[in-house]
Amino acid sequence: MPQSTVSTHSKTMFLDIIHNKAQQIRARLKAFVQVIKIAGKQTMYDGLGTVEAQEISGRFPEVTFSDIEHTRRKIPRRRFAVAIPIDERDINDIMQDPENMYAVAIIRAMERVFDRLTIEAAFASVFTGEDATAEITADTDGVATVDATGGLTYDHLLELATAFINNDVGTDMPESFFLALTGDEHRALLADFRVVQYDANGKTANNVGGGTLSFAAAAGSENVRPNPLVNSDFTNRSGQIDNGRLVQAAGFNIIPFAANAPNPVIETLGDANDYRRCVAASTRGILVGIHDELEVVTQERTDLIQTKQIVAVVTMGSLRTEGVLIQELRTPWSDN
Repeated sequence: MPQSTVSTHSKTMFLDIIHNKAQQIRARLKAFVQVIKIAGKQTMYDGLGTVEAQEISGRFPEVTFSDIEHTRRKIPRRRFAVAIPIDERDINDIMQDPENMYAVAIIRAMERVFDRLTIEAAFASVFTGEDATAEITADTDGVATVDATGGLTYDHLLELATAFINNDVGTDMPESFFLALTGDEHRALLADFRVVQYDANGKTANNVGGGTLSFAAAAGSENVRPNPLVNSDFTNRSGQIDNGRLVQAAGFNIIPFAANAPNPVIETLGDANDYRRCVAASTRGILVGIHDELEVVTQERTDLIQTKQIVAVVTMGSLRTEGVLIQELRTPWSDN
């Protein structure tokens, strides 16, 4: 709408700055998953299993073929849409270009869909086989669970890392990992950030300054050892804190999500919604297929008086590529 349609009264009654409610505004997991373009009604993700060498002896041995598994998983297609009407009165009431403002709000909503699909794929069943009709649950696929419902500590991150190592994940080739959690888990891990003084027998003697004492300040003391979450300068990057926020620990990139969002990305589960299901994964573990690039369009509504609508539609799908590349971190939750 042209700026001239805004009434003089509105110009004096409303502020030029519109407050945007606190919300997630971008997809935080895009850098940690595989993203591909999908086309057609059905798209498959193909892979190969493992094969082992055989020992042979003598001259001119017979050929013994090794069987290698061919895997196939279906990438599901799901459509998501957002439509917002614009009435002529919005121009006067909002004092901004509503088309642009609403378009930004729509894009933010779609960005959150990307992360939600990523998290859902970690534990969803996958459909395999030539015609993708065989269902495999997360448990059957090899997704492991680390139970931290008694209280999350750094040791649980080591347990996650150990499971990946024991399944040959990230051992021979550089591989990135992420841990998606909420502010509650973030706080629990920071609470485990401390420098502990040990006596001559290796027993904990006392806490030396909590998380405020740097390892450098304790230099020269033989009985002081840093907790693994102390600044990475002193711990070979086992933990890294930036402006009071934990960004990396035990080799995991820490990706936080809001626990109090209207539709939280990190789910609460259990018979009494008493635990959260956080996700630890390799960057090879989840694939997101996008069929249509997101396009936001403004359309006239001839069936309504002085009304337009802004519409965005996108088709996406996600899947778990291999069970051992994903782990569930189960943490306590209570609304009390």
